[in-house]
Amino acid sequence: MVDGASYFHYTDNEASDGFEFKDFPFEKVPNDQILVADMSSTIATKHIDWSKYGVVYAGLKKHVGTTGIYLTVVRDDLIGNHRPDTPNILAWEGYARETTSQWPSVWSVYMLGLNLEYILSQGGINEMDAKAKMKSELLYACIDESRGYYSNTVDPQNRSRINIRFKIAGGDELEVKFLKEAAEEKLKETEAKLCVLHKHSAGGIRANLYNSTSFADTYALIDFMQKFMTENKK
Repeated sequence: MVDGASYFHYTDNEASDGFEFKDFPFEKVPNDQILVADMSSTIATKHIDWSKYGVVYAGLKKHVGTTGIYLTVVRDDLIGNHRPDTPNILAWEGYARETTSQWPSVWSVYMLGLNLEYILSQGGINEMDAKAKMKSELLYACIDESRGYYSNTVDPQNRSRINIRFKIAGGDELEVKFLKEAAEEKLKETEAKLCVLHKHSAGGIRANLYNSTSFADTYALIDFMQKFMTENKK
């Protein structure tokens, strides 16, 4: 923590390396600091205690919306206190107080509404949270039970339920082969978006278990990982 700072900012889920705050230490944030959080990777996957935050913002494309739509939740007393040189597009009261001067992307908002209706029909946040935990536990079990063939270095208590990064024993060459064969099995985003897989810039592979990823999708990835290990283990 930085003494004298106006606010404290953290990212609830660090997607790149698969780290998630499961139990954020709110008590360590000084009372005179506003807590700000980026929840792009966890929004609509778990409950949020809004009373703890001054600002929460999130890109919605991962769980409930389309590319280009964002959510910002701001505590009332923070609206209107921006610096004089703040661009209008970043001035919160323009969105909170006015109803005619803003021009949102109507299609994106409509699609967001449909996704929210679907989430509610499936049991709401409680169900999304439960599914996120179960899907990630299945995938982590596959990694942990591979006896080192697949590895994840994040402390188990901080493992993300959404973004699972793992490495393959054998390194980059096998990881490239893994992604190539996953694409042929229609597991990559570019093929059928069953499970969204990425080659990590620092090595390894990242699987993203967003709300749209079903249990069938998760099992398909696990089956592929077990098959790949059997066929490529030296």
